Amino acid sequence: MKRLIKHVKSIAKVFTQNDYKKISEVYSSMHFSSLKWPKVYIASPYSLGNKLDNVIRQLEMADKLMTLGIAPYIPLLNHYQQEYFPRQENDWLNLDLQFMRSCDAIIRIKPIIDGKELPSLGADIEEHEARRLGIPVFYSIEELKTHFKMHINKFNKEKKN
Repeated sequence: MKRLIKHVKSIAKVFTQNDYKKISEVYSSMHFSSLKWPKVYIASPYSLGNKLDNVIRQLEMADKLMTLGIAPYIPLLNHYQQEYFPRQENDWLNLDLQFMRSCDAIIRIKPIIDGKELPSLGADIEEHEARRLGIPVFYSIEELKTHFKMHINKFNKEKKN
């Protein structure tokens, strides 16, 4: 905890009026999508296998989704929160389900390690809850792209302009 506080203090600074002008200039020169991006929850193993590899799998998927104009929810980023502020697994699953319920879809990652699918009770629970709520569940980026084809086309058109 002390290490985290020290880090935060080292990067914190008081913004001056001039700083806000610079931020405003940068902000006005940036392009922001006018589209409402679909939100997609990424469900995958965490506890079994190498935890960092599992986090990286979600980050790779998130990058692919962002390229399509889809806003990913990356629950395994909680890995870093857990490092500093440990909680029970049930707490994390409850938090993740709150976000999952607001998503437009779920993409399920089922990694194959040494020829076997890496199981995940948490991802199974997330998938079950999504189906119960009528939230579509996809097992590949291609399935997801087909489902969100109209949005992706609009996003790509907007990017070109």
